[in-house]
Amino acid sequence: MRASRGSTCSVSLAKLASVRSAVQSPVQRNPCAIRSRDRETAGLVLRMLWALLVLWAVGCKETKGETKGPPREPDTEVARPVHALTGPSNRVQEGERQASGAARPARQRPAMAQRRQTLLEFSPKPNDQIMTATIQRVSLAGDTEPELLVAQPLLGQLSWLRGCADGSCDVTVLPGLGQPVRATPVDADGDGDLDVLVADVGAVRATDERVGRVMLLVNDGNFVFMRRQLGRFRRVSCAEPGDFDGDGDPDVLVCEFGLDHGSVSWLERRADATYRLHTIKRGAGATQAVPHDLDADGKLDVVVSMSQDYQQIVAFRNLGGGRFEERVLWRAHPDFGLVGLEAADLDRDGDLDFVVSGGDYSDESYSFDEHGVFWLENTGAFAFTARRLAGLLGAHATRVVDLDGDGDLDVAVASMRVAHQLPEAHRSEAGLWWLENRGRQVFARHPVGNWPAHTLALEVVDFGSGPVWFVGSFTFSVARPGDVRLAALWPR
Repeated sequence: MRASRGSTCSVSLAKLASVRSAVQSPVQRNPCAIRSRDRETAGLVLRMLWALLVLWAVGCKETKGETKGPPREPDTEVARPVHALTGPSNRVQEGERQASGAARPARQRPAMAQRRQTLLEFSPKPNDQIMTATIQRVSLAGDTEPELLVAQPLLGQLSWLRGCADGSCDVTVLPGLGQPVRATPVDADGDGDLDVLVADVGAVRATDERVGRVMLLVNDGNFVFMRRQLGRFRRVSCAEPGDFDGDGDPDVLVCEFGLDHGSVSWLERRADATYRLHTIKRGAGATQAVPHDLDADGKLDVVVSMSQDYQQIVAFRNLGGGRFEERVLWRAHPDFGLVGLEAADLDRDGDLDFVVSGGDYSDESYSFDEHGVFWLENTGAFAFTARRLAGLLGAHATRVVDLDGDGDLDVAVASMRVAHQLPEAHRSEAGLWWLENRGRQVFARHPVGNWPAHTLALEVVDFGSGPVWFVGSFTFSVARPGDVRLAALWPR
């Protein structure tokens, strides 16, 4: 440890000699002032003072220079910079470490994410709020390495991340958006390159005003994007491409979340590249949508998560001619707080299942026991069997991926907890969870690291050395140290 300039430890040996002279001089000038029987004691005291001063000065001299001992090993956990946006990395502790320090079975150690690297640094400022709404793996440029689109509505930014395999990312901010919450690549104009379809919520806080938009960022072929507004709505939570009328070009499915009013609708792309609105269902609370031909009849159906007063997963069967038939696939508990819908063949039997998460307690729901993650197993003919994978307070985003390399599919979960709204016992729980697939529909849950509990967005990507967790924080209150807009947990 180096002494600072002006430290009292900066006393030289020469100055120490003068101090010694000053201490000894009264005795030397007045030897008769001290009785002969006390001279030996006085000399001993002076020698002890001298020894202490020498030891103090030598110690300060060593502190001022290089410390002795073996050289320090370099810190291999330091993150590499991502242009000017990168912050320092910090270690993420292993989850579920026993208090006794005893070794645990390898099966119970979520070793896939133990090093945190901040990619887009967040430095708290007065009254700052942060929100990363979604992180989505894409292939916008057609590269062999995965890319990411990161929606940050409070910043009004959609960030495109490329080249992340070496521990850093090239970041491009796509311009001209209001409050984007979700983005999906699509070749909207049929020119062979990918454009970006954006759900712009318009206002994060609840309102029925028409503040939402469906935006299309049109790629000129060189990744210069021109903005085009396809429609204005109440708060838009999703905009998904799909050919719903079977004419060969991509239409757009729109989730209009709203507040008390909303809808599920689709924008029909016409021959002159304009769009015509068709309403499928009126009602607030649509959060996500998955276009998929569930009955294999050649027509694209839609599966939608409906929150608010519904708490349902609903399928809209495409009957052709712009007509859809509603079928409820699953009804959750009224306090489930439905937020997440992910399509994945979890049991790998060849058909499409769904993983559903519920953990929203922002609108008067405080029955935390109902929160968690469910698997809707596809049993055919629009029939699904619901199986609860885990009870998790505040469960939001999920990603279905083989996290431990054992050949079956696990589930990564981001958990959203606002501390002041929670019972004391839940305030320090983890923000990330690994639901380990142990076969026969049995899943064991493990906390991952010490990630902050207010985690809203999640993506998991394997660059060849193991799964990397990309996560983002959310808070309506003033941000705290440690909050980030986007960070990654890399395997060691």
